[in-house]
Amino acid sequence: MDRLPLTTRADTSGIPSLDGLCLGGALMVALYHVAHYYVKLGGPAAFEAAHGDPLGGMLLRCDAGVMLLALAGGFALGRPLAERRLAGLPGESWWAFVRRETALRYPLYALVLTVFLVCLLWVVRVRFAELAPHFVAGLLAIHGAAFGYENPINTSAWLVEAELQFVLVAPLLGSVFGLGGTVARRATLAGIALGSAAALH
Repeated sequence: MDRLPLTTRADTSGIPSLDGLCLGGALMVALYHVAHYYVKLGGPAAFEAAHGDPLGGMLLRCDAGVMLLALAGGFALGRPLAERRLAGLPGESWWAFVRRETALRYPLYALVLTVFLVCLLWVVRVRFAELAPHFVAGLLAIHGAAFGYENPINTSAWLVEAELQFVLVAPLLGSVFGLGGTVARRATLAGIALGSAAALH
């Protein structure tokens, strides 16, 4: 490991367990959406009945698969950063990393958000003034932080927002692996995790 390419592309090659985690997360999300929309068609009574049923309750909790996918994605994104630091090699500049990792993510995200906005304005006839603040916050990837709830333009946008925000802090987290000593690294990471949990509440 004396020479690693200066790249931080998310790479899961050679980790079958991570592929399995992604597959499991994707299947859970698919099951959740099927169960959720099926129950939603039945109205409030069906929703309550599904939660009371062991199988229905389990399926409606399969949205936890999103967290599995986020965990796997974060690991894949941060793994090359940690490997370079642990090998004693210099890390990539923050701006170069962010620019590359958002080169594909952000344009597609902005395009989808814009298409949804146009559909709401043209088909549903929602006033632009009502959606403008949500659209701007969505483009800045801060809607969840600014409003505290999902973006009404596209309620699934929160996941991409979270990924874009993680891209911003990933190089900083990766630099922790450049600290000397396992104890120092683990203590720093534990402090960051506990601090994040405290800030969340």
